Amino acid sequence: MATSKSATHTGLPEGFESPLKRVAMEERCDDIIASIATLSQKSLADVHKMAAQLGVPAVGPYFIYESKIAAILINLAGLVATSYKEFSSYGELGNASILLVDYDEITEMGRHVVFVRVPGQKGSPEWSYIIDVGNWIEPEYHYTTALNKYKPAYFINVTPRPQAKGK
Repeated sequence: MATSKSATHTGLPEGFESPLKRVAMEERCDDIIASIATLSQKSLADVHKMAAQLGVPAVGPYFIYESKIAAILINLAGLVATSYKEFSSYGELGNASILLVDYDEITEMGRHVVFVRVPGQKGSPEWSYIIDVGNWIEPEYHYTTALNKYKPAYFINVTPRPQAKGK
């Protein structure tokens, strides 16, 4: 009997190529670094270097607070990040967000993935997908529209820096 992909997996529409190239995490705790790299389209090394310049330890266990996430994004790519907000629906997310999924309330830990909203155009509805930066994730799940596969607890919206207005 032929097998098909599971009902929870839906890849990107045929012919669509994500403008954001996935950067996979390499270490146990660099999911946020990989998410920032994916959004900024920089290498993990570049994000780690910027994080270190901003006071994140270069080696060893670390937790990157939302203020450092915002500082890395603005300095590295001119992207503005909100603080963490409690997730209640995908409708509240912007066109690009970092989601905290697999959250454990006891340890107050989870892992980060990137959410992307594609605005509708010329009669086609808007749709969304997730870029999963986990280094153990099978390739067919690197980009997925199966949002129900994820249980977000918190999110950070990310937008381009507003352009300064001239006089």
